[in-house]
Amino acid sequence: MEQKILLAGTTPIQIRCVRAPDPPGSGAVGSALPLADVASTPRKSGAGLRARLARWLALAFAFALISVAAFIPVAQGQTGTPQAPFGGAKNILILYSYGHGSREIDLLDDNLIQALNNGGVATNNLFIEHLDLERNRLDSQYLPRLQAFLTLKYAATRIDLIITVQQPALNFLLDEGAQLSPKAPAITIGAPAPTPEQAGKRSIVSLLSNFDIEGTIDLALDIFPHTRRVLFVSGSSASDRQLAASAAPIAAQYHGRLAFEYTTDLSMEALLKKVANLPPDTIILFSQHNRDAFGRITVSYEVERMITKVSNTPVFGLWNFNLRDGGIGGSVVGIEQTSEAAGRVALEILNGTMKLTAPVTPVRIETYPLIDWQQLKRWNGEGDRLAPNTVFANRNPEFWDRNWMYGVALAVFLVAQSTLVIGLLISRRRKIRAATQLRTSIAEHVNIETGLRASEGRLMMLLDNLNAAIYIKGTDYRYLYANKGTCELLGKRLEEVLGHVDSDLVDASMAAQLLLHDREVLVENKRVSLEEPFIDPEGKARLGRVVRFPLHDSAGRVCGLCGIATDITKLKRIEAELDKHRSGLERMAQANAEKSGL
Repeated sequence: MEQKILLAGTTPIQIRCVRAPDPPGSGAVGSALPLADVASTPRKSGAGLRARLARWLALAFAFALISVAAFIPVAQGQTGTPQAPFGGAKNILILYSYGHGSREIDLLDDNLIQALNNGGVATNNLFIEHLDLERNRLDSQYLPRLQAFLTLKYAATRIDLIITVQQPALNFLLDEGAQLSPKAPAITIGAPAPTPEQAGKRSIVSLLSNFDIEGTIDLALDIFPHTRRVLFVSGSSASDRQLAASAAPIAAQYHGRLAFEYTTDLSMEALLKKVANLPPDTIILFSQHNRDAFGRITVSYEVERMITKVSNTPVFGLWNFNLRDGGIGGSVVGIEQTSEAAGRVALEILNGTMKLTAPVTPVRIETYPLIDWQQLKRWNGEGDRLAPNTVFANRNPEFWDRNWMYGVALAVFLVAQSTLVIGLLISRRRKIRAATQLRTSIAEHVNIETGLRASEGRLMMLLDNLNAAIYIKGTDYRYLYANKGTCELLGKRLEEVLGHVDSDLVDASMAAQLLLHDREVLVENKRVSLEEPFIDPEGKARLGRVVRFPLHDSAGRVCGLCGIATDITKLKRIEAELDKHRSGLERMAQANAEKSGL
């Protein structure tokens, strides 16, 4: 008998089962020779034995081929029923262009699978293939073998939707894989939309995440307005060169302002040497890198990471993944947004929400401006001209950004208390004058004086317990008031301070400096805030912040000044320690990232 086994892409193989002649005395006609008969047949002659042995070997070989064929699923044209999807869900085949291990693709894969799982597609209904097309491009038989393998693998599985990632996978599906579940629609990611003629009978949804090269260059010019050169980094593979070619019309728009240079013909060693010795008015725009000029296979994120380590200029990118490899950012395509959009479109196609009425349906994914704040500071970039919708990553709030509310509250408190003290002092003097003129109202004067002194005592107690030196001077620069903090700062008793000028209390150089600042307030009638070094009573150098502002009488004339001094020595030390600790953490994080290969 004969059995035909049809392998995809091959000619039919005919296997003939040879029947042995019936043994003498047997009642069977044309029965197959059992294996036991070979061992039990009497030995008649050497020629007969050799004949029987040849027949036995032929039968065994045929039996083996039939056994193997029984385990090979019959390809297209078989009449068997396709395997039903688990739980009645739809099956999705995902084709990745390159081999497994790219971090960008891993991130896209994780987000895509999560989006599909959240939409009700079980992981058991997802079939993922890494086609590894770049590393096998020189093998002329690789594509036919890959076509035959995938055709056989999915011959008994109903594929309801195919997703291709990047241009090579799309090309494979449209050419060699045209008969791979031909009725299943496809979603393409990271590749230009095919023409209706290229799509053929397959309905295609093209997720258009076009690289925003122009937007990235404009963003770079906003940050570095003195840029005169752009190094467009790409590899030497067909898709690398195609992307570089797409940048040429854009570069023409900047003719006379920017000079563009391309790296498609450079080896990996020459590329790294070049980016390490660029002129200071240059920026790098990294696109992708799958192969160098020597034909060596590369991984884009690894190349970008090597470039950012040795480059003497900032590196912009077209994916948001650029930041993970040390880049500064750009007008980027979000990997997470792309995978989530692909998952959403896939679910809409499978549940019938999206009707594919045209051969090719475009779905655009918008880019967005993204900048790494730490890289912006590292390269001394200007962030004032960036668009309001720019997203900043790794932006840690500064110390005063985190604590500005406390500073404002303290300032309001001090101003309120100072105003109250000044008002009370002025009120006291007026009341004393009124009491002198109205000697007939002695009783009232006594009551007012008693109440005022009590109020003043409470205020003095409050001011004495503030962690600040507060004082008031007249227009003759003599102290009219000094709280406990001022006396401690000067190392004098209150009675040694009141009525005296600074030259009576401190050394001549410091007195001259204080007189200069006081005169600026009284003569120019303005508020002055300075950080001033001083020596405390223990002889230690300290740093203080002194705020001076003029006081006015009822006619608006300057009648004195008020000073509020706070010791910020410890605050400055804490800020320095925080900066030192933050720098240490950043160095440790960078060292750990380099050690782990991230």
